[in-house]
Amino acid sequence: MKILAIETSSSYLSLFVGNQKEILFNLHQPLQSSQSVDFFPAFQKALEFCEDSLDCFLLGLGPGNYGGIRVGIATAQAFSLARKVPLVGVHSFISLSQGDYCVIGNARRGDFFITEISQQEVLSTKILSPNEFYFKVKKMIKRDILLFTCENKNLLSLETLVCDRVNEIFPSAHKLFECWISLSSNQKEKLMKQAIHPIYLRDPHITL
Repeated sequence: MKILAIETSSSYLSLFVGNQKEILFNLHQPLQSSQSVDFFPAFQKALEFCEDSLDCFLLGLGPGNYGGIRVGIATAQAFSLARKVPLVGVHSFISLSQGDYCVIGNARRGDFFITEISQQEVLSTKILSPNEFYFKVKKMIKRDILLFTCENKNLLSLETLVCDRVNEIFPSAHKLFECWISLSSNQKEKLMKQAIHPIYLRDPHITL
């Protein structure tokens, strides 16, 4: 099965084309400008490896870069309809690693978040005040829970010894593909039935 994977939820431009036997195209690099500017030339390049056949578009739905996620969704939906190829959306955090771990980060508006992942499924996402966040992070470190962040960890305002235990990792299209391949049939079937929409940590803040 040839898959074109798209991951636009972070400050990286990430596209992948391939199957279980070979990698045809793999791009994962820091943005030079923005997703809306950098994405389309790279996407056109990725499509060159799909002219003969394509079985599925695989898309990281976030949470993360609001504009980037919208660019990825709009593009994938348009080409999915045009080519009559299935489109599957996946929570970007479940592709970061295997097993059990937590993803932490800045939730904006003065808050932070902790998302708990187990066996490539999201168990919970909690929005916490700074004090609650620091307390829980220290507690998780004492329990040797694997911690990831998809942003510059120095922006989390954690103590040095605590910060050293947090792993910086950015969602990638290749990891998204590997995650999809490793999912059970039931997990894949469930995801294929879900509507495609951005995943937010909380409802977008709209001002008039």
